[in-house]
Amino acid sequence: MQTKSVLISILSMMLSPALHGADETVADGASPIPEPTRFISEHSARFNGQRIDYTATAGETYIRGLKGEPKATLFTFAYTKTNLAENETRPVTFVWNGGPGSASTWLHMGSYGPKRIVVPSDALHAGLPPYPIEEAPETILDVTDLVFIDPVGTGFSRALGDYEGKDFWGLDEDAQSMADFITTWITEQGRWNSPKFLLGESFGTTRAAAVARIMEEDLSVSLNGIVFISQALDYQGSTPYVRDNLISFITYVPTMAATALYHGRVEPAPESQAVFLQQAREFTINEYLPAL
Repeated sequence: MQTKSVLISILSMMLSPALHGADETVADGASPIPEPTRFISEHSARFNGQRIDYTATAGETYIRGLKGEPKATLFTFAYTKTNLAENETRPVTFVWNGGPGSASTWLHMGSYGPKRIVVPSDALHAGLPPYPIEEAPETILDVTDLVFIDPVGTGFSRALGDYEGKDFWGLDEDAQSMADFITTWITEQGRWNSPKFLLGESFGTTRAAAVARIMEEDLSVSLNGIVFISQALDYQGSTPYVRDNLISFITYVPTMAATALYHGRVEPAPESQAVFLQQAREFTINEYLPAL
């Protein structure tokens, strides 16, 4: 009985510091950041006449500070081919939309992902969910692996620890976080030797240019190419929100005229679409611009 009492006393002394430390952790409000969450599934489909077996990975990747602390988690959807030919080295393309403030869902589920949501293509109302999903013949998965990235503050991507969303929301800060993610991803996946491409839409083209500079100059990561969709590199020609920017107004007119013609809003209807659009261009330069 005495031996049993001694053992209980020793165990109590051994456990007391641990329990006390646990209480301090709770009291201090310091909760550990969990490991990144990922969901992996296997798929197979035919794209552009090729059978592609691929892994779909939806999940988090942490980017870290100088001390190794997680700064933010970026949520991505990655599609990587698995039925590789002997000695095949697959390119990988990192894809994002614009905004700033947009997740990658538009290019993902509407353009380049292996599956797409079926909605009307004639600008009619899409109706209510659930929406059907089908294989996407336009995907480029037959020629490159794809990683769709949601920037911090979009989708499930968010700041971690002592960091806040605003730490990632400037042009340079946003580009740095994306470059850090790409470097982390190619390291974790062993893809440094893969041809690497960036694909951005709208503001995403501005982001792609900024990311490319950081990767090439600061991180020593070579890129094989950049794809610009609905480019927004020329803000003078593309946005009326810049003060005293007349150029954007005149560049919009021919497109607006073509849109009106398509929707039957031009009366009387012109005999030639080409002649009508040329007249719109000439009006813009010769009459509208001097009036502005």
